[in-house]
Amino acid sequence: HAAQGSFIEFLDFAMGLSRRFGRPTEEIANALRLAVSVGFEKLPDAARVAERPAALAVASFSDVETAARAVTNLMNSYGLSSKDAGKATDVLMRGWQLAGVTMNEFARGIGTIAATSAGTGASMEDLIALTSIATRSAAGSQRIFVELARTFQNLVAPLSSSHAVMKALGIQLFRTREGGVDFEKTFIGLQ
Repeated sequence: HAAQGSFIEFLDFAMGLSRRFGRPTEEIANALRLAVSVGFEKLPDAARVAERPAALAVASFSDVETAARAVTNLMNSYGLSSKDAGKATDVLMRGWQLAGVTMNEFARGIGTIAATSAGTGASMEDLIALTSIATRSAAGSQRIFVELARTFQNLVAPLSSSHAVMKALGIQLFRTREGGVDFEKTFIGLQ
């Protein structure tokens, strides 16, 4: 993708963020490049998408590109615009704090399940909350991400055997208007 903004503007922005957050200019430039590569091609959009993860990287003792990758994964999975970078970063930060794992582990795990979770109709906040709680209570965080991804996939496209088991257990799966799983109605139905 070709970025819309001059190389000098991108470099100036990267150097400014580097000074502001005390991170290497190369890390900031890589986060900007990542933002451009996933569709945020104008400098103001790429800047929004790179700036908040830079702060997250400082807080989580990770690198900026890892934080930016986690944020852009959430944003793309949930169809968010660059104006939502702050919200996505804040939700991710709260989730990481609760999870009790490194940002690298959390970012990798979120990357594994975000798109599938979005396909179920689960909100970004619900995904992060569920992932944080499950990760904190499970040994081996990467295994829990794989199991959550499998669970979300089964909710998106449940196997016919899953339907039979749910029916035998008296579980009715409710859907949203968009076709995702309506978790609230489904769980209320279990009570």
